[in-house]
Amino acid sequence: MVRAGALPQQGFLKQEDIPLQPYLATRTGNYYQIGHRARHA
Repeated sequence: MVRAGALPQQGFLKQEDIPLQPYLATRTGNYYQIGHRARHA
């Protein structure tokens, strides 16, 4: 997300500042999305 310009390129970033849906669309976020779907299937 940093490389794509969706997040600041420098400075401190809290996890609360990262929007959930764009994060879930990343490769890492997809693992959480899969786990979420498996629990609620």
